[in-house]
Amino acid sequence: MTINENKYNVLYYVVSEQHINNSKILFKNTKFNIFYIFENNLKIINKEILKKNKIKHLAYNGEKNLNTILKNIKFNFFFVSTTQLRPLPILLIIEAHKRRIPIYASQEVHQMFLHQNEINNYLMPVDTFFVSSIFEKDQYKKLGYTANKLKVSGWPYQHKGSNKKSIKGFLLIFTGSELINPLSKYSLKKITYIIDIILNSKKINKVDIKFHPNEDKKILTKTKKIFGKKVRILENIELNKIINDYEFIISDSHTQALLQIINLKKKLIIFDYNNKNLKKYIDNEIFFKTTKKLNDILGNEIDYKTVFTKINKKILNIKPEQSKKNIINYIRKENLKSFKSYKQILDINLWYLLIIGEYIKLFKDSDLDKEFDNFKVKINNFKYYENFLNKTDTRVTKNIVIYFRIKYLIKYSKKIKIRDINIINSADFNYFKFYIISDIFKLIFKLLFTINTKKSKKLCYKFLQLYSGISLNYKYKILIFLIKVLLKFKK
Repeated sequence: MTINENKYNVLYYVVSEQHINNSKILFKNTKFNIFYIFENNLKIINKEILKKNKIKHLAYNGEKNLNTILKNIKFNFFFVSTTQLRPLPILLIIEAHKRRIPIYASQEVHQMFLHQNEINNYLMPVDTFFVSSIFEKDQYKKLGYTANKLKVSGWPYQHKGSNKKSIKGFLLIFTGSELINPLSKYSLKKITYIIDIILNSKKINKVDIKFHPNEDKKILTKTKKIFGKKVRILENIELNKIINDYEFIISDSHTQALLQIINLKKKLIIFDYNNKNLKKYIDNEIFFKTTKKLNDILGNEIDYKTVFTKINKKILNIKPEQSKKNIINYIRKENLKSFKSYKQILDINLWYLLIIGEYIKLFKDSDLDKEFDNFKVKINNFKYYENFLNKTDTRVTKNIVIYFRIKYLIKYSKKIKIRDINIINSADFNYFKFYIISDIFKLIFKLLFTINTKKSKKLCYKFLQLYSGISLNYKYKILIFLIKVLLKFKK
């Protein structure tokens, strides 16, 4: 069956203008009517620019506003650029389910590969999640994602770059810092350390720098102040428009841009920040940690075809143009069907409860709705708790179940037994550690002052490790210092 794309309305969720640019690449040469929706309060997207360019957009200002949007326009499917832990993504997942229309997502970056199997995105379930490689699919399956919901499409968002000839010069590219990405390993201190190594090399006395499009202005301002005229920070210009202007491109170990550079067959040098995935698939002769090693790379003739052989075969084997076709053809072929399993319905309920703080009944009078109703109170019953742990076993949402048990124990000042400590110790809260940080610190103090066992002490250290090496506000820095002192004197 051939669908009439002119009559198909698409609600496309975006957070940044980069997401809009990516959508234009993906849906180029299609006739779908695309309406962009974004959170107005984030103040990332400039509505005036969208109006000027006559781009259809809908600003989200709250749940009532979303109901009005969906009432006025009949959408045939939703597409989301991210499902990070904010109200709008989970509300769109719920609304897609209510309307029996599909909701799709496509990886904007090779996240598992670049961030060593850690994610802070695409946690919540969509009908079909297009992933960039078999590597990505295998890693998401380990988190309990349903295999038939994961489609290996390849990565479609490649820019061709300009047609300019390369000039003699160096471009340095950074992924988002810890100020905008909780998983980032890049603080201002690390960024300046890398720039120092580069500027102390024999062949580089000036470098152009391209930070993440949404980088915190503090990083840009302080970098300029530290290095002055030795650096030129490129702002308000897309990477694809300048990438071919440079003979050499230097990259950190975690940015999607380095994979774009490989696709464009450019000369690439990578700062070695212990990304084991990357070093497994790229010859180590282009990685540097010191000025001496960088000098050696710049002094050698490197066969980049050989250097990139393995990564091209295993990670970048589906080329961007084919990837676009894979995604669009799948959407057309499926005729916009939607189906959610029992596991997905349960997971949606749990994510909704975590983010919105309320219960949602997706099927009236269903057994799951009856069982899940008043979940936050019923979880005081250990058998009920165990039942939901079994229902979510091997999935990320198991950690949400454990978290609500923790909330119950704290709220009602219940004694924490060894059986609870054992289960909490098995949890992995890394995926939403900032979302639950207040309750985690309350739990640490409860463990410190009510239980005196090796297991409770070990659990406290585990939680401290969860928040180590990342940017925290002054309040939590003081709390961590205090906890370390208390642990030191606790027998």
